[in-house]
Amino acid sequence: TLCTPIISLNLPKSATLTLYDYFKCGGYTAAHTFIPGTPLRIGNCMRDNYISKTPPFRGCNISNRTNEVIQFYSDVGITEPHCFYSSVHDGGLDH
Repeated sequence: TLCTPIISLNLPKSATLTLYDYFKCGGYTAAHTFIPGTPLRIGNCMRDNYISKTPPFRGCNISNRTNEVIQFYSDVGITEPHCFYSSVHDGGLDH
């Protein structure tokens, strides 16, 4: 048994959806990009908690579809313009 929550910290286009599918197939409650059943991005929820000095998963850890605690998170990025990846923005790594 793995300790949860498991958080996949990764860059864009780095198999986040594949990891999500893998953990769901293994019976874990998983979230990819959004908290299940909501329009709220995982990363935005965690960022807002950080800013308000509350635990990082408060309000981010329950699937609104199944009412289960989320055990695996992938693609926890926040919406633009707050995040910047040199491999994706500003012409890629050539600049």
